[in-house]
Amino acid sequence: MVDFDVRLRALEPSDLDQLLQWENNPEHWKAGPRYAPFSKAMMQAYLDAAKRDFWEVGQLRWMIEDAAYSPLGLVDIYDASPLHQHASVGLLVDPALRGRGIAPAALKAVQAWATEHALLRTLKAEMLTINHAARSAFTSANFKEVGTMQQWYHMSDGWQDMVIMQWQRPKRQS
Repeated sequence: MVDFDVRLRALEPSDLDQLLQWENNPEHWKAGPRYAPFSKAMMQAYLDAAKRDFWEVGQLRWMIEDAAYSPLGLVDIYDASPLHQHASVGLLVDPALRGRGIAPAALKAVQAWATEHALLRTLKAEMLTINHAARSAFTSANFKEVGTMQQWYHMSDGWQDMVIMQWQRPKRQS
């Protein structure tokens, strides 16, 4: 694994085609509750709404990019609670770029944002237990496995368990 330098940026209207390519890939639907493609109009409406305040809508999405501004993947922050100071995080790395350290680097950027700007105390991620690459990426970013939901997703090849992973902001020294 290479230590990858990434940055996160807000979505742009010019990202529409890349988003459609990633979101409409049936292989990516296995990671969650999706089972149908987005239309171009639906994704455009999502991009238009993405300008709203994070705490107002409880979610945001970033493009992961490298120093040359090339898109590498997406980060979703969702189910955010200002009262409880937590949120969920999802991650997608372009299939052609996986295994290069992009996911852990992006997660570390998310953790820095969560600590310094959103003032979140903890982040949670959910993934299929068979998604070993995702589990490894989140583990590399200091997420800990805290539970398993048995037979949570019904897939074409049977039921799959879902693992829950959690990262907690390090305690500040006084």
